[in-house]
Amino acid sequence: MQIIKAIMYVEDDKINERFNEASGKGKPAKIGNEERSVVLGVLNIKSIITKFSSIYGLIHEGLDIFVLTESWHGLADNISIGLSMPPGYQFVDRLRSHVPHHGECVAIISSRILLAGDFNIPMERSNNPNVVNLREIFEMFQLINHIDEPTHTPGETLDLIVTSHNIAVTEAKVYPSEIYSDHGLVLKATSTKVLSKSKSMISKQ
Repeated sequence: MQIIKAIMYVEDDKINERFNEASGKGKPAKIGNEERSVVLGVLNIKSIITKFSSIYGLIHEGLDIFVLTESWHGLADNISIGLSMPPGYQFVDRLRSHVPHHGECVAIISSRILLAGDFNIPMERSNNPNVVNLREIFEMFQLINHIDEPTHTPGETLDLIVTSHNIAVTEAKVYPSEIYSDHGLVLKATSTKVLSKSKSMISKQ
């Protein structure tokens, strides 16, 4: 297997500084049922198989939850999954049993909701029917989209982090695209109650 080492993240000091600022790196985190900053990342990786070292580096820098889309790893026991995770992380996988043609059904009963991923809807096009419909759904359920800048190379805002109105967001940032794929890394820091040290990497093909 040819391993492509994506070292741009390590070499780009500005990216590191922005990440550390968002994640609060260097500040003591309170563990237990207390309020603390939780950092969530979203990235359309366009295949994790050749980019596991980059994913490992991003998680190691302080992500509590990392949502990857278009991971293209095939099976849950693919070696790239294990190589992507630092010790202490839990991998949550959602493999489709059919050829993906979009479309999902989600049923949630909760007063605190967080949605993250590649919505594949260009939010900057305010007159687009899909955008109008999505915004109506957000308004109906009192959800807030925290990403309002381009996340995709052509200048589209596709990758979103959406929360209930009662989840306090302290930071929301988008990194440049073309570092890991044609999508940029999206970060969100939020103050929330943490019950344990458990961290997660979530992947969806």
